[in-house]
Amino acid sequence: MNIQTFIEKTHMAFDPFIFESGQCHTFALAFKKRFGGKLVAIIRHDAEDDLDCYSHMVVQIDRDLYDVNGKDADEKWCESFSEDDDFDYQTIEVDDLADFLKKWDCSIDNEVLSELDNL
Repeated sequence: MNIQTFIEKTHMAFDPFIFESGQCHTFALAFKKRFGGKLVAIIRHDAEDDLDCYSHMVVQIDRDLYDVNGKDADEKWCESFSEDDDFDYQTIEVDDLADFLKKWDCSIDNEVLSELDNL
């Protein structure tokens, strides 16, 4: 299965909103397991409130970044926020993912991950 087919099957099996609003890391992990690449966390610095937050997780393959909506995921994601916000990209190793997510009070949805793995 190629990347586009995986994304299309994901959209058929799930409401993609769940991967845009809280389970992006679950999608990213399933994507990485299937296609390789690097997990990349997008950390947003909210200029108005002067705070950092984990905003989104994507997968980098070569120079392309992917999420549930396909290629150029980081650009599409970051454009949806204020121009005053800054974004940092942090590569996360799979072995460090659980600790990273715990820091931000998030976790992998193993049931969804299993379903993605079986698409």
